[in-house]
Amino acid sequence: MEAIPIKDKLKTLVNSKDMSDVLFLVGKNKTKIYAHKLILSLASKTWKQLFYQEQSQPKLIVKYTIPDIEEIAFKSLLNFCYTKQIKLSDEIVLDLYYAANKFEVEELIKICEKYLGNNLSLTNCLIFLERSLVFNDKELIQKSLNMIEEESIKILNVPKSFNKLKEQTVKVILSCKKLNIDEIEIFRRIYERGIFLCSKQNIKPNPETLTKILSGLLDLIHIDLIGPTGLIEIAGTGLFDYKFLFKHSIRLSQNLSTKFNQNFEISRRQSEKSLKDKSELSILLLFSHVSESYYINLMDSIKSTGIKKVDLMKIFEETPTIEKMKNYDAVFVFSDSNFKEPIKAGNVLAEYVQGGGGLVISTLYSLTLGGWSGSLEGAIVEKDFLPVKKAKRIDKKRIKLGEIIEPNHYIMKNVTNFDCGNESLHTAITRPEKGANVISRWNDGTILVATKKKKSDFGIVVVLNFYPISDAEYNRYWSSQTDASNLIANSVEYAANY
Repeated sequence: MEAIPIKDKLKTLVNSKDMSDVLFLVGKNKTKIYAHKLILSLASKTWKQLFYQEQSQPKLIVKYTIPDIEEIAFKSLLNFCYTKQIKLSDEIVLDLYYAANKFEVEELIKICEKYLGNNLSLTNCLIFLERSLVFNDKELIQKSLNMIEEESIKILNVPKSFNKLKEQTVKVILSCKKLNIDEIEIFRRIYERGIFLCSKQNIKPNPETLTKILSGLLDLIHIDLIGPTGLIEIAGTGLFDYKFLFKHSIRLSQNLSTKFNQNFEISRRQSEKSLKDKSELSILLLFSHVSESYYINLMDSIKSTGIKKVDLMKIFEETPTIEKMKNYDAVFVFSDSNFKEPIKAGNVLAEYVQGGGGLVISTLYSLTLGGWSGSLEGAIVEKDFLPVKKAKRIDKKRIKLGEIIEPNHYIMKNVTNFDCGNESLHTAITRPEKGANVISRWNDGTILVATKKKKSDFGIVVVLNFYPISDAEYNRYWSSQTDASNLIANSVEYAANY
């Protein structure tokens, strides 16, 4: 007859009355779990001290109450102590980690730490944060909060998970200084949580009950980071005093950040970003045209309102590296001939925007399809960074400034008159891409300026739908007697700072 391995024999003793000499009453329900002092003492010095207390004879312990560990975690802990086997999951690992720490089962502590380090993700970081707060695991708390700050939009835009959190956990999240989500979105999550809690308690969700339920959270919303449109939305909920909101709307006009975004819906991380004066900005001009006088003309336009440092790279001769581009606050792309490497150029521009860099792209072949290798390709196009689709054709009919959709937008500052000239080169783009904002249009209805910020921590992409060379170079281009230079310079400054 084949001998039964000792490991299998020990497994049969887990929670077995057979030869047991200790009884644990575990969890809120005081579930009875049987164990053996000697086996547990070999796994943990805490148990050894508890059971034997340095006496020559074992101390008889009939019952031991453990109210702060649930049954499933404690049974898993015992199973490991008896067999050295464990099966971890997101649902049990934190309770088991706490239990292993409580009883100093060092081997299991290391296994749990490795699992937590390798498995923290967007889907479980809220759970991990909540449980680590209970156990006061400072390292895991910080790791979870770091992920929440980096991926705030993805994590907090899951109401089912967010609404189930304890209020204390939500308070910890709302106390973070670098949440990467617009503040108005934070208010919306809190408001939705209030509706959920009212429904759960079978309470009518009116302003009075919502204010009471959310009283510990509303004070953690940074009202000063919410713009006029958002304040109107908040006022409609009745959760804040109208006079209080009105005072904040007045302050917006005095806030430095509103210089660049009159809608002013920004994240806490953005609010910490120090805005540079235009004289401090460093701009890279990626230029594709054989005429030196053309890029001098464009550089003069960029510098027209006080920007001093503009460096040139001829993109038909070389493609910039991300390391080079990171040295600049914004990049301006103009193409009227071929890119040396259209796909590689598009990929590096996308990487630059993902890293927070601002990008301005003007017509001509950067924004058109087919034929020319000057047409921009790669990730900047394929992964939807652009606020408009590339057009199939270029129009030359004379156009002028038409509808200004956002008259208070910084890009339109001191721009009231724009004659694009007798050869008004522009693409036939009328509709923006999803998530883009149209700032102004030409009088033929095509888009003049559009912006898109794909994620709150990305840089912004600005499209200027016109040929950026003035009549100082060729008398059929846009009139230098109008405000196009202001528009170009404003766009660069906005992209650099927003």
